[in-house]
Amino acid sequence: MKPLFEACVVEKKHTEPIITDSPLPCQTTTRLIVLHAEPLRITACFFSFVSLLLSIIALASNYWVQDLEGTHAGLWKVCRANICMSYGMDVHAYEHIVRAFLLMGVAASIISFFGLCASFFLTHIGSIPIKLLTVSASIVAAVCSVVAMAIHTAANYRQFSGIEMLFGWSFGLGWALFPLFLITSEYVSDWN
Repeated sequence: MKPLFEACVVEKKHTEPIITDSPLPCQTTTRLIVLHAEPLRITACFFSFVSLLLSIIALASNYWVQDLEGTHAGLWKVCRANICMSYGMDVHAYEHIVRAFLLMGVAASIISFFGLCASFFLTHIGSIPIKLLTVSASIVAAVCSVVAMAIHTAANYRQFSGIEMLFGWSFGLGWALFPLFLITSEYVSDWN
């Protein structure tokens, strides 16, 4: 595979001056560092970035549930006739759980994304291999998102049964996160 770019680093090893007929007082060693951008790593970075972006959009948007009259609600506020009101902390316990799991998923997604970006330059962070860190973070993000979505689905299905409520596009994004995080972890686990 041809590298995307190459960098030449010159290292100078200073030695004691040698009394000799040679005009060079020190040795110079040149080493070539080749950074390969593997397709799987780039693909994993792409999926990780998309997962992070979609998780933030799903968490912040107000279209988790909606009715036929134009009222729509998210995890943080409800909007009726273009007037939005914040829920604050006065919500059902399951909403706190959904918020917490999605926030943990976003945090794990951030770790995964920045770990993948760092993997182009580092192999370890301290004693932890970056590959292990990013796979673990992606799997944790997937588990957190699927737990949050399952709780939200079950609670809203029971709460709104018999009422004409629909799940919105933010809800769909939330469910799309689970396979995206798993795809990211699969691509990371496949690189050498």
